Parts: sequence; structure tokens; C-alpha cells
Amino acid sequence: MFDTNEKKITYVIYYLKGMALVWFKLYLPEYESGNLSEFLYPYEVFQQELCVYFGPYDATGQAEHDLENLWMVDN
Repeated sequence: MFDTNEKKITYVIYYLKGMALVWFKLYLPEYESGNLSEFLYPYEVFQQELCVYFGPYDATGQAEHDLENLWMVDN
């Protein structure tokens, strides 16, 4: 469905909220002009950059917390 980097990045940008959206708005003129910063292209680099700034602070601790709080639904 998203066969190009531009389509993938545009899809992700559409769902950004809060500080992530504020952060990206600084680079929006570059994105719209096609003069992309190196972190906006390719998609993998864009994704890594989002994770660095807006991912969990302690990925291991977050994974442990998530595992400890798993529960099964009644169905």
C-alpha cells in the first residue's frame, strides 16, 4: 500500500500528535519543498529518529513492565 518512502512518511506524519507534531512542524517547509533533511529520508532513518526522540526512555524497563502487565481476556 505504501510503496514509496514519501507515502510512508506522509502516513506517519498524519498521525503525529503533541510534541512529536511540534517537532516535525519545524521541518515541514523542507519536506514540502522536497529539500529533505537527511533524517526525513529514507523512511527507516525517519523512523529511527522518531524512536530516538519519542520512544521509551528505558526500552528494557518498558518491555519488562509490559510483560508483567499482560492479562488474558475472558473470551
